[in-house]
Amino acid sequence: AFVDSEKIEQQLLFGTKSTFNGTLAYGDEIECNASITLNDVDEPVASIKKCTLRIPNEHQIFSIAGLQLDSVGAELRGCQSIEELSFHIDFPDDYSVKAFQGKSGAVQLTNCTFLRITPSSIEQILEQYGTPNETILRTQIKLSLQHNFDRQNTNFMMQQFYAYLNENIEMPFSKRIINSQFEEMCKKELETSEEKELTDEQKKLLMQQATKHVKRLTINAWIQRTYQLGVSEEDIDKQTNILAEERRVRPSDIKEEFLAEDKINILSNLASERKIFDRLQDKMIFTDAT
Repeated sequence: AFVDSEKIEQQLLFGTKSTFNGTLAYGDEIECNASITLNDVDEPVASIKKCTLRIPNEHQIFSIAGLQLDSVGAELRGCQSIEELSFHIDFPDDYSVKAFQGKSGAVQLTNCTFLRITPSSIEQILEQYGTPNETILRTQIKLSLQHNFDRQNTNFMMQQFYAYLNENIEMPFSKRIINSQFEEMCKKELETSEEKELTDEQKKLLMQQATKHVKRLTINAWIQRTYQLGVSEEDIDKQTNILAEERRVRPSDIKEEFLAEDKINILSNLASERKIFDRLQDKMIFTDAT
């Protein structure tokens, strides 16, 4: 059953897209701006502009900005295509990201356009992969499913790894860089919200985000220097492929998204974090969150 499901995924991946309005179903795509808010925080805790989301089937994981949101994926199936969509979310007490455990919030999808995919034929899939027949294709799919499981497991361990570093590592951080990051975040927030001035609460949240961001980058830079870990174009392509697999879109869509927002450096940072994790994984012990 899982092999047949993945075969359909491959047909969707190489299928033909067309704009669509109506009742949404598995395989449809949404091009939108996405944000996640918590009830006790005024500003979004995560946001992505001009992203592409694929509506999952009942067995697939659905995530936005690296946060698993399966309840939203379920609600999207059967939802009507309107320009703005909003979904309530309750994070369980054992949620993988500690900061969200036991909290409630909302997912907002704005400026939405919708695409329906006409699946490609099996023959077209065989041609894409240079596979001689469907039997060999099914074997390749089985290997791909194991790869997907391994990737999801790695993502979970990376979340544990960076949560531990953030809570336990103390080292000097540049106040100048933090202030520069804070000012840039304030500028972007004013441009996005079209407000004339930020509230004290907004500034406090942005300063916390800037400090956490600079701390993470500083730790990464220290580890990269210590272990002489550079980031190559190949590493960035690898990270692009991982994001594409997670979102069920083409790698070119991911590249276009980051280039359009002038955020290719973010893609590079993600690639460096995965390379750091790969280098240090055998030195760590991981525990099951349950």
